[in-house]
Amino acid sequence: MSNLDRRDFLKVLGISGAAATLAGCGHTSIESGVEEVMSYVHPQDFVVPGIGVFYASTCAQCGSGCGIMGKVREGRVLKLEGNPESGISGGKICGLGQAGVQAHYNPDRLRTPMYKGEGGLTPVSWETAHQILEQRLGPNSPLKGEEIAFLTGGVSG
Repeated sequence: MSNLDRRDFLKVLGISGAAATLAGCGHTSIESGVEEVMSYVHPQDFVVPGIGVFYASTCAQCGSGCGIMGKVREGRVLKLEGNPESGISGGKICGLGQAGVQAHYNPDRLRTPMYKGEGGLTPVSWETAHQILEQRLGPNSPLKGEEIAFLTGGVSG
């Protein structure tokens, strides 16, 4: 059996707790220069620092198309809630809808068009994607100076 009594144990516990606390202080991503904090030089009229603004929208996480209210503060979506005036959900949203904020800020989400070739998906520029669409749609392509429409499943909003 060891010769560690209660008093010595509490001393070691206190010193290790203080050391762990101090190790977590400093060298944050802002201090190291990885992240930059920028204030609004000319904020929008509706932006009040620290006050959230709610925007009504439609959830696209599943096929239901529930009405949602997104809480936005300083240009960043913080939380999604059900729209109480929605006839579909009656002011509630499911877990997929709650996870919509995470899907919005997911670093692995697609940010550029992808082309499926023989080697799998490869990122392409928007110009290349338009050229591929024009080639596939033929000579009467609506891409000549007009927008193209994509037919999707049921989407409301």
